[in-house]
Amino acid sequence: MSPAPAVEIGSTDEEDPALLFSQVRSLDRQSDGSIVVVDGLSNEVRIFDRSGRHLSTSGGSGTGPGEFTMANLIVGLPGDSILVHDQILARLSLFRPDGTHERTEQLTALPGFSPLMTPLGLAPDGALVVRGVHDPPPPSFGPGLVEATAYLGDLDEGRMDALSGVPFALGATDEQGQPRPVFPMAVPIQAVSPGGLWVTVPPEPEIKKIGWSGSVERIIRFPDARLALTSEERRGIVAWQRARLTSAQLDGAPEPAVLPSLPAFLHLVSDREGHLWVQESFDNRDPDDWEFGAPRGSAVWRVLSPEGEWLGSVRMPDRFRPMAIGIDWVLGVKTDDLDVEFVRLYGLSRN
Repeated sequence: MSPAPAVEIGSTDEEDPALLFSQVRSLDRQSDGSIVVVDGLSNEVRIFDRSGRHLSTSGGSGTGPGEFTMANLIVGLPGDSILVHDQILARLSLFRPDGTHERTEQLTALPGFSPLMTPLGLAPDGALVVRGVHDPPPPSFGPGLVEATAYLGDLDEGRMDALSGVPFALGATDEQGQPRPVFPMAVPIQAVSPGGLWVTVPPEPEIKKIGWSGSVERIIRFPDARLALTSEERRGIVAWQRARLTSAQLDGAPEPAVLPSLPAFLHLVSDREGHLWVQESFDNRDPDDWEFGAPRGSAVWRVLSPEGEWLGSVRMPDRFRPMAIGIDWVLGVKTDDLDVEFVRLYGLSRN
């Protein structure tokens, strides 16, 4: 990566709200070099030219056409059209490349699934890939873990079809079936690539590639990545979580489930060429130093070929999270010491 960003977008000046970012959920770069930002706090879709100059703002919080309650950009749409998924309202909104709202479509979940879906990306045939949770929850398939499944959606008809063979662990339950918090955070991690869906479920040190037929095509294991927790460390995590609750919150609150080890991976990103970028977690066993209930990620990312072969490693700038990667660029969010977010574009050289 280039030592300095080619473009930086952001400011602490409240007089220019288009440059104030908070909870950036997704980014994309269009064919002309313009940058699309979905800001989570404002639920706005902001477009900037290739130099970082603000061009337009669309969306915003609300329930009307082109508005959102929890907006997430779907990358990879042909023709530079902008497709935004609303997780709470369970609908899709299509915008023209200049940010003009085109139409909004309601999504209908499969029977037995919650309408609250997490968008993952687009399959090569244009199907929307989302993660859905069974509703009502099925019996636990593991030690207190609740199952979720990835499935595909038809963007024209709003129909959802299950992508078989893609189970995810998503949360935990007590003996009465009530939800329990999980530490370290055990959120399934996925990356949509042209060849299929890459999946890892913390804390397992393996990544699966699921083809679009639903079958497992490859399993990649990182034998040095499993970070087992001792019984004493697990008890310490429970005590740490309970100490953060008020007396009222403690009353009747279930004890958290603690995983047997730290998560092996924190993020997966598939670039435009289908290469998989993998961020491993630090071996940090002090919850006070964690971020969002899990250890911070390493600045070194492993890069795998579309077939899963290790190609090398890339060191990212400190407190920078890549969200979209092209042939010769990396687009992501840099957080400063005051937790202010900046969108940065770096150059990338492939040897």
